Amino acid sequence: MFIELTEILACPACDAGAGMVAFVDRLDGRRVVRPVHGGVVHISDASDAPVSAGAAPPDQELAIYAAALLGLHERPGGYVLLDEGLAGAARQVADLAAGTEIVALAGLPRGASEGAAAVSYVVGAAQDSLPVLPGKLRGVVVRAATVPRVKSAVRALGFDGRLVVFRPDPAVRKAVDAASLRLLAADERALVAVRE
Repeated sequence: MFIELTEILACPACDAGAGMVAFVDRLDGRRVVRPVHGGVVHISDASDAPVSAGAAPPDQELAIYAAALLGLHERPGGYVLLDEGLAGAARQVADLAAGTEIVALAGLPRGASEGAAAVSYVVGAAQDSLPVLPGKLRGVVVRAATVPRVKSAVRALGFDGRLVVFRPDPAVRKAVDAASLRLLAADERALVAVRE
């Protein structure tokens, strides 16, 4: 996990707006090695927290599509969050977005190690909310779109942050419209909006 990620993660068991505190045993460069377990940041140890056996296999085409919709080629830097539906392609997105830290809401893909790639894997987030403080993300990709999840993604976006929702249903589209984001593009496959 990238050490500065502690500045944007929200505590899932605390009141809204409460950040995280990391007690670090070991760093490798700017990446926390311990207390991260198996390359994954466990932000909740509640017994009802979702359990992830690891991200799905990577999908290079989907990674290219997500990176393009997020506009990652336009400027490096910041944090981009990929929900569980795209977390398997996190390394591929990171390869296309030099200088941008990718936060994947899933465990490590089977057979992978965290390594030096600009990807942090996080598990323990609540089903419909993202474990991020308001206004901290440059981009969010939501594939498992529910209205509460999309509202949480909108809150997490910073100025000029992009929201990408794959396969948006009418209720999700209505939630995005109500969020006062500028719609850049939308069809049955994806919706892209920006916070201004």
